[in-house]
Amino acid sequence: MAVSLQNLLKCAWSPDGHMITCGSSDRYVYAWEVSSRRILYKLPGHQGSVNATDFHPNEPICK
Repeated sequence: MAVSLQNLLKCAWSPDGHMITCGSSDRYVYAWEVSSRRILYKLPGHQGSVNATDFHPNEPICK
């Protein structure tokens, strides 16, 4: 799954350093696994650009 880097906005690192999320002007949040550089999740459902992302300090994205 390719992502245009020009669409990415503010990114965040997971507390354990294993993932990065970025908001995008295409209305998705992308989550990458750092070690493999692979997109794990493309999260839809936003009405407009996603300007920032962050991680909960204790809860995972998915169980």
